[in-house]
Amino acid sequence: MDLDVLIAEVAKRHRFVLSPDDPVLATVTLTELAWQEASRDLEARLAAAVDLTGHACAAELRASSANIEGLSQRIEDILTAALGRVQIACEDMARETAASLQTQLAQSMLQSQKDLTGALTEAVSSLQQTAHDTARARHWAIIAAALSGAIALGIVGVLTAPVWMAVVR
Repeated sequence: MDLDVLIAEVAKRHRFVLSPDDPVLATVTLTELAWQEASRDLEARLAAAVDLTGHACAAELRASSANIEGLSQRIEDILTAALGRVQIACEDMARETAASLQTQLAQSMLQSQKDLTGALTEAVSSLQQTAHDTARARHWAIIAAALSGAIALGIVGVLTAPVWMAVVR
């Protein structure tokens, strides 16, 4: 932070000239140093939180994709939303204490796991229902085809009966 700029701005706004050795400027320097230290600490915590979240999400994704094929787009959407929630939570937590940061991150990860589990359960249920419905439709189609064949043979029999009766007489 340029102290000369601060001195000039105070003089301009308040018509009061600070000297470079004024204790107020020492307070500004201390505040700046404390802010820089807090910023580095927060950046390290955020990087660790994002890394932890990334590892947890990757593990869940590997386990899910081993069991269910064709759901990668849905999983990607959920993970993207989860990452978005984590990023929003991290931005909010940057304004709060470090303890609040850890609490909110844990809640966000838990919600992401619940969302992923719910989505996978819903998708599996939907696929099972579709398979069941398809099997039932195939069964009824076979019955309908057999009935149609029987009806067609009956109609042919009825239509050709007079001809056969004439041939027999």
